[in-house]
Amino acid sequence: KVKVHKRSLDESRENTPYDVSVMNALKSSKYPDSEYIMALTIDAPFRSAMYIDKAINTLVIYEVNSVFAVVPENDLFYQHQGNGLVPVGINEHYSPLRFEREYLYRQVGGLLLAKANSYGDSKSIFDGKVGHIVMTSSAAKKVSDTESLGIANYLINAEGKN
Repeated sequence: KVKVHKRSLDESRENTPYDVSVMNALKSSKYPDSEYIMALTIDAPFRSAMYIDKAINTLVIYEVNSVFAVVPENDLFYQHQGNGLVPVGINEHYSPLRFEREYLYRQVGGLLLAKANSYGDSKSIFDGKVGHIVMTSSAAKKVSDTESLGIANYLINAEGKN
């Protein structure tokens, strides 16, 4: 059974973490037996129901405490360590051939699924075993400013014409 929790105005202001809303929802008498929490954010309009299903399946099949969405990044990344740049995520036997195990994964947001008890005393969804689902770059597109909103509107209108 799915129950929806609408955040209060104070909890939904810009730059307010949604952890407070999750804790308030769990403490509410409206959701006394909640086993799972799924947070779907409005800034990811291209995420489809398929990814929600994948997250649920991943949590159940792999017996993880939480699941979030990622995209693989196979570009080269560097970190500045005082005397120049040092490669990140590359072993000393680097070759131009790249394998999935060498990818870095970027959390893309828009979807988070966790066991309700993962929010216990630590209030961290990263406690215990963490799973992931891989989203396509188009499904992971976020709307975070007026430029990305314009692009999203264009893509939605173009899709409607096809």
